[in-house]
Amino acid sequence: TAPVVQKKRYAVSTTLPIVKYGSVGRAVQVWQTIIGVEPDGEFGKNTKATTLQFQKANGLEQDAEVGSQTWSAGLKSIS
Repeated sequence: TAPVVQKKRYAVSTTLPIVKYGSVGRAVQVWQTIIGVEPDGEFGKNTKATTLQFQKANGLEQDAEVGSQTWSAGLKSIS
């Protein structure tokens, strides 16, 4: 018989950055992809307006900042 191999499970903890008007980079691109905005990596007026709409539609605080609750709702919306 083959030996039993114990599989280890590792917890992965990821903290997503807060992105808001004026933010730039990969996290902004990911957020833009989630909300259906052209993913240019720059959190400008269009991304801000769409973020506010997303927050309103999901019963979140409408502050146009993508913090933990907004990230969570966004990620759930694509899963």
